[in-house]
Amino acid sequence: MPTTTNFKEWIYENVEISNINEVWVLFYQAVTSESDNYFPYEVSRIGKSLYLKDARKGETFAIVSELAKEAFINILEYPYLDQGGIETAKAYDDHMDHD
Repeated sequence: MPTTTNFKEWIYENVEISNINEVWVLFYQAVTSESDNYFPYEVSRIGKSLYLKDARKGETFAIVSELAKEAFINILEYPYLDQGGIETAKAYDDHMDHD
């Protein structure tokens, strides 16, 4: 199982950044809560490192510090800043789906 610490490469290969639902699952559910209950993302912590893997693909992403975790979250959040952030964009998307 190959492992990388390259944020941009892993996001490009594993996350459809324009899909708010996918970003929300990765950002809020998998990374923020460090929960392994959100398919397709598998999350595990070993020592100070957090490991993420898209279950549909092979490469694992290692977040090796809390500073790196904050940077990763900021990269995911950036495209949604004009919408008030990921949480607001997700709420808006959910609201639009129900109308």
